[in-house]
Amino acid sequence: MEIFINDYSVDFELEGEQTLSQIVENVKEWSEKRGLIFLEFLADGKHYYIEKIPNIEVDDISQMNCIVQSKADLVFSTSREGAKYCDRVVEYISESLDKKYVDFSEVDNILNGLDWIVEMIGALLNIVSLKFSEVKFEDGNLDDFKNSIENYKNRLKNTKDNNLILDLFNEGKELFEKVKDILKIVVFSENMKKIIVDSVESPDNLISMLVDIKKELPEQIKNLEEIAIAFQTGNDQEGSNKISIFVDFTSKYLKACYHSSSLFEIDLNKIVIGESSLEDKNGELNDLLNEIVEVMENDDIISLSDIMEYEFISLFEDIKSFIDSLLAEISGTN
Repeated sequence: MEIFINDYSVDFELEGEQTLSQIVENVKEWSEKRGLIFLEFLADGKHYYIEKIPNIEVDDISQMNCIVQSKADLVFSTSREGAKYCDRVVEYISESLDKKYVDFSEVDNILNGLDWIVEMIGALLNIVSLKFSEVKFEDGNLDDFKNSIENYKNRLKNTKDNNLILDLFNEGKELFEKVKDILKIVVFSENMKKIIVDSVESPDNLISMLVDIKKELPEQIKNLEEIAIAFQTGNDQEGSNKISIFVDFTSKYLKACYHSSSLFEIDLNKIVIGESSLEDKNGELNDLLNEIVEVMENDDIISLSDIMEYEFISLFEDIKSFIDSLLAEISGTN
């Protein structure tokens, strides 16, 4: 069997493992020793989560691709998704308050969302080795906040009157905004900084990485132009190869931004140029990366070429100024 880690072939020697579950346990141990989290895997192209491992013999599998992520990256990506979810709920609540009307099916979605939020915060705290009771928040701690969510859920669940639910929505809007504050507390925690320094990058290396990324931007903009041309002229293989280079660079850039933000306690929302913040730009970049995956899955070469040529190039041209501002914040010259 050939084993890959995040699409890269690794020298991972089998030692008599006979089942897929035995290999999963060994890869999990290998990941933990390196400060990584083993999330999921593909066995001959079929997707599995490590919590649900099929009973398959090793001899029946030719290739296994294991998807792992650093603890820090997992905290950042989960926090971003959590914040985006809260923004969507707040937007829906605001619209409902304006209309003075409640869609009761959406109330159930909000209740489920609150359960997910508690689970998500708990998972993040577990990664950074903290407990709800250990994290101070407002006049209490996160245990108190978790109880307030449970109390709010019970009141929302048992209310069937439109106007009373609108009153609760006002309270819920504030609750979801507070979740975003809690996510920042986790990201900026001392435990999170320790994870970054111990397992990923030192402060000096992070600053050097940002400087190098800024120097590489013109080359990556040229690469984006070449990707667009390759797909426009039917050289799909060349375009795909260059996309891999672009994705690696983008991942390095996003990692440097968020790790620097946590390590140096810099809120990316407060680094603003024109009408956009660095957090906005990075969110836009993440959205475009997701869009690329979608158009590639649909084999939509025209849309892929357009996104590269018009969306990404414009975005990358803006990033240099944001990196300068981030470096200035780190050095205290802003």
